[in-house]
Amino acid sequence: MVEGKTVLDGHTKDICEAGLGVVLARPLSQGKRVKIELPNIYKSATMVLNAVVRHQDKHHHGLEFVSITEAQQHIIRQLCKDKKSQS
Repeated sequence: MVEGKTVLDGHTKDICEAGLGVVLARPLSQGKRVKIELPNIYKSATMVLNAVVRHQDKHHHGLEFVSITEAQQHIIRQLCKDKKSQS
């Protein structure tokens, strides 16, 4: 995840079409805009998404995707569908 020019490592806990849950080493405030980099998400490529912190509890964060393209939305939808079928 990128906050301004700072790169933050995080662990994705959950993903859905609207956003994702992530645990970060340090807390970010609600309303903060960030870029999320999801490596090897589609055909071994990294997908970069814009998001806003909507929820924060210590190191746990709920991020909402913003300004994503239809192609990105399609990839996320497929990822969620694949994840659901594996459960």
